[in-house]
Amino acid sequence: MTKENQGNTSKRIWVGAGAAAVAVLAGVYFMTDIPPSNETSGTLAPAQRYKASQPTAGDVKLGPQSGQSGGTINPQAGDATNAAANQAVNSATNSAVNSATNSAVNSATNSAVNSATNSAVNSATNKATNSAVNSATNSAVNSATNSAVNSATNKATNSAVNSATNSAVNSATNSAVNSATNKATNSAVNSATNSAVNSATNSAVNSATNKATNSAVNSATNSAVNSATNSAVNSATNKATNSAVNSATNSAVNAATNKAANSAVNQATQK
Repeated sequence: MTKENQGNTSKRIWVGAGAAAVAVLAGVYFMTDIPPSNETSGTLAPAQRYKASQPTAGDVKLGPQSGQSGGTINPQAGDATNAAANQAVNSATNSAVNSATNSAVNSATNSAVNSATNSAVNSATNKATNSAVNSATNSAVNSATNSAVNSATNKATNSAVNSATNSAVNSATNSAVNSATNKATNSAVNSATNSAVNSATNSAVNSATNKATNSAVNSATNSAVNSATNSAVNSATNKATNSAVNSATNSAVNAATNKAANSAVNQATQK
């Protein structure tokens, strides 16, 4: 739609809206009590159609004419009276009929004009309003949608990036920490274990070595001492025994030999 068409449409809308407003105000003015006779408020009821009663000949009362007796009616006066009555009846009838006709025609005309005007104004207004609303709605929806999509995309992207970054950082950090921790723990455990094992091993080895050494030394010492003692005792015993035996033997042999020699010498001498 060109700008000229939009301008013509806007002018027609404003003209139609003005005509509709005037028609509405006129209808309200004629169909309602303005100014209101009381202060009550509520739904506007349609105006009541004026209905005048139809006069009849009996409704016309004729009095005695001036200059005539009351008992006799002049035929000419009666004709004048009838003419006046008929004129009054016709006037009242015509007034009522015209009022009812005008009211019906005005009501139908106003209703048709108001309906056509309202339809045209409402159609043009709705069309322009719908166009403006649709344009504004589409713009707002597109803006909101783009904003929401961008926000959700950025949020999801940031969340994914943050999650991946945090996961990588946490994984690398945990790996480094675990590696350093494990290394330090293993070093400490190995050091403590080696120290404890070495200490226990050295203690056990030293204890066993000392025990074995002491046992061997004691055994060797005891064996050597016993052997030396036994050898010395045996040697001394043997020596003493041999000396005693030899001495006794020699003494006995010498004594016997001397005795025998002496006896032989004595016997030889005596002969």
